Amino acid sequence: TAYVRVSVGLHNFGSQLAATGWWDDVSAVIQLVGSVTVSTGAVMEVRDASWLTLEDLRCSYGDIGIWITGADHVRLTGCDLIGNTEGVDSAGSNVCIEHSLFRYNSTGLRCRSGATAVENCTFWGSNSRQVWVENGLGTVSNSILSDWVWGSVGIQVDGGATYYGNYNDLHASSNAFVGRNLGTDIGALISWKAVTAQDSQSLSTDPLFVDPGSGDFHLQSLTGSWHDDVRAWVNDAADSPCIDTADPAAPYGEEPQPNGARRNMGAYGNTCEASRSSDGDGDGLSNSYELHVVHSDP
Repeated sequence: TAYVRVSVGLHNFGSQLAATGWWDDVSAVIQLVGSVTVSTGAVMEVRDASWLTLEDLRCSYGDIGIWITGADHVRLTGCDLIGNTEGVDSAGSNVCIEHSLFRYNSTGLRCRSGATAVENCTFWGSNSRQVWVENGLGTVSNSILSDWVWGSVGIQVDGGATYYGNYNDLHASSNAFVGRNLGTDIGALISWKAVTAQDSQSLSTDPLFVDPGSGDFHLQSLTGSWHDDVRAWVNDAADSPCIDTADPAAPYGEEPQPNGARRNMGAYGNTCEASRSSDGDGDGLSNSYELHVVHSDP
């Protein structure tokens, strides 16, 4: 693997920062790694490239945060897309976006064509739509979409597009819509499930982030969550419903103990900063799992 590291600081590019070229060898992944890096007023473009990983990049206040076109096997992990017209515009094949934050973008993710899979991401505060599957295939799993504004939608699926989704938390703000399917706005998760035949195991409830207004999207936990402001584990006043409610087949081994033997939803699921599981009655099943999966009293 070859690494290209972007230095810490604010980078205000006057033109596109582009990654282009074609690599056919899966073992020769090109990895672009940032560290609390901001790209403003421009586009990070991935064009006609293959086997490329973008890691820990922060792209903010551009027309498009990351633009993927004509690319194959592109992976975004640990990225932070803030305040863009579109956080990610994807027209590539085998695009995987994981453990990333989308916040205050007009549209979080636009699946323009090809195939894009989203796993364990957190979307917050869109004023248009969180995920737009315009064409091609868009898959969303183990992710949290929360607090998009009045009149906007969580997931929009257009004609000619295919959407697969499950084990998500689709939490709309007041007077917003869980989804828009073929031009029809859908306000409630139960109706979204009936119309799309997707998200059968998804939730629609407040995810109880630690401090979203300050950019901390860890999940609250009675047993402890990571707090960015103090850089320490803190016991919270409640348990997030997104703890231990991701896909039961998804690996969870990177989560600290106690982890409930099941992955958390959201950007920190199956990472070392995943919030800890609480087990109030000591039966080996976490509070969130009992309340939101088996619907029993913890």
